[in-house]
Amino acid sequence: LTVKTGFLLKNRTFGLGLQWLQRWVVLTPEDIVYSETIGCKKRSTIALKDISSVRLGFDMVKNNVFEIHTKVKESVPFRFCAVSPEERDDWIKKILDASSTFMIPEITSKVSSESTQSTIESGIECVENYSGTSILRDIETSVLS
Repeated sequence: LTVKTGFLLKNRTFGLGLQWLQRWVVLTPEDIVYSETIGCKKRSTIALKDISSVRLGFDMVKNNVFEIHTKVKESVPFRFCAVSPEERDDWIKKILDASSTFMIPEITSKVSSESTQSTIESGIECVENYSGTSILRDIETSVLS
């Protein structure tokens, strides 16, 4: 079963990380699989059960970047770039939906209004605080107390 497929740019994780390579990405209910081309035998996998968060990313050159953070020790975030903000947001939403059965929500119980700023971009709420940006998957049912 496939949830979503498409070409994304993936940031290389060695050196300065300035190189973006096109990858064919397949989201399944259990994994994110990416390879150089459609049908390529050499594939890399991110297990959805290992994902701790999916966040908007930043790059000096590329727009529409998102990051996948995992629970794997000493692992750097997987950085992908979509062709548009809408495509990026769709990937984020679908990854969060697919991985929600494995993820434990990281919502701080008491957040001071001085250290937090909330914005809504393309239907996804982003909460910015001292530790970075967290994306809340369902704006209507997410409650910060």
